[in-house]
Amino acid sequence: MKNGFKIALIKAEVPFALLYARVGAGFIDEGPNEVGIAHWTEHGVFRGTKRHPHRFQFMRALENLSIESNATTNFDKTDFYFISPKENIKQALSQMGDLLRDPLLRPEDMLDESEPVKAELKRRAVNPATLLFEDAIRLHAKLLG
Repeated sequence: MKNGFKIALIKAEVPFALLYARVGAGFIDEGPNEVGIAHWTEHGVFRGTKRHPHRFQFMRALENLSIESNATTNFDKTDFYFISPKENIKQALSQMGDLLRDPLLRPEDMLDESEPVKAELKRRAVNPATLLFEDAIRLHAKLLG
């Protein structure tokens, strides 16, 4: 697409469809005073969109369509995916668009998600090899400019 978003359609003889979106930002893009912001954003986008502004309304809309959702944040990317019954693929695409285009990311939601994000950061922090690897990637990215 003109905005750089890539779409692939792979046909499969199964009753479900997988919608997958990758955002090219992750832990490596955080500054020293922003640790956890990429991960918080991953959590926060599910807390409401312009079309579904009330807390958990977005998630209820997915549940009503039998759409399962999840996301992960890594060093250099954040991935979002939906698993949808094939008959709800148009609605699933619309919901994915809302999630990526119109999240509300309200401060009060950030507070609600801070404990789960901190817990996940702690799990990462107890592994010295992970910390060393993250520092090496950050240094490499800075050297490349």
